[in-house]
Amino acid sequence: MGIYVIKSIACLLVLLGFYKLALAQIKIPHINRCYLMGSIVFSIIIPLVTFSGATQPSQSILLDNHIPHIFKELPTQIKTSSPVFGGYWLTSVYLLGIIIFGVRFIIGLINLKKSISYHEKKQARNHTKVLISTQTAPYSFLQYIFLSKHDFEQGHIAKEVLLHEQAHIDQKHSLDILFVELLQIFFWWNPMIYWIKGAIKLNHEFLADQQAIKQVAHLTDYQEVLLYYSGSKLPHRLTSNISYSLTKKRILMISEKTSKKRIIVRLLGLVVILFVCLYSFNKKTWNQSKITASIITSQTLNIEVSQQQILVNKIATTPKEFTQTLNLILADWSKKQIGLRRLNIQLKEDISQALIQQLNKAARKTPLAHSNANYVLIPPKPSIAFRKPKNSAPIIKTNFK
Repeated sequence: MGIYVIKSIACLLVLLGFYKLALAQIKIPHINRCYLMGSIVFSIIIPLVTFSGATQPSQSILLDNHIPHIFKELPTQIKTSSPVFGGYWLTSVYLLGIIIFGVRFIIGLINLKKSISYHEKKQARNHTKVLISTQTAPYSFLQYIFLSKHDFEQGHIAKEVLLHEQAHIDQKHSLDILFVELLQIFFWWNPMIYWIKGAIKLNHEFLADQQAIKQVAHLTDYQEVLLYYSGSKLPHRLTSNISYSLTKKRILMISEKTSKKRIIVRLLGLVVILFVCLYSFNKKTWNQSKITASIITSQTLNIEVSQQQILVNKIATTPKEFTQTLNLILADWSKKQIGLRRLNIQLKEDISQALIQQLNKAARKTPLAHSNANYVLIPPKPSIAFRKPKNSAPIIKTNFK
């Protein structure tokens, strides 16, 4: 989980950094909208996706007889600390965050619903005006435009303002905001979501400005309207409003023209950065996939049994200590790795049935048994008997899986 969190944050940081340095500087708000929304989803999904390498695997994976042993030294004492408490603590903090952000989201929706229900409404052709009794800057949510009742009745609401808020409604910007807010409930721990949410809302303003200025007679009149609402208090977190981030950059972006060459160069850079993130932040990169596969394959129990000596992964043990030795070796294995039951067992001809029964009884007290009271680690009579060939390496094994 910790690796996923780091990769998700780092991936979104890289994508947002590229947006700030390259895409935010040119006038392509429609492309930027797709990029910003896609970046959030991309950073959430890519660390969960596994890509296996296309390169030829190493010999240790192909040839089971040459699987490398994992050498372990017997610890002097068994670890008494348990990650259970830490896991409960982290889970509790995560769930608490979900509750806090979930409640905040629901309260926001309830407050908007109350504003719509309790205030006077005027139906227009493609939107509904909600006349708020208090003084407020204009804002919109879904198909509703919220306006100060006093300003509306006195004719103080400029046409440019209504065009701007209508653009938010036409382009369904509220859906973007609701989607990000929902994701934030579950990914509240990712600080980059807060930053990219601000970039999304600012880009919404660029989009609304771009549509509105096509319907105004004089561009300077529209810019004066923006300046009039500068410094106004933001009405609601879930809404779009004309007073959001009235920076010099937004004023200049209205009249800026971007060459096609600059756009093409930035978009080529976008392809490169997406490939870099795809390569760097997936669950297992191409090179890591090869290494990880080798490690998983090599996690094997190599047991050599004779009447005089018992070796488990080159660790000498006794029938009485056999249970403890297996438990210590398997302590770092996952349930999936234990479930594979990769066993290489070598039996000497002089081994007695009594010793086999003693070792099987000891194995039933380890994770290998999985609560199976009749679990058999070593069959009483191996089905295949091997003899060591002359002048050859000792590779005779009986494999049980």
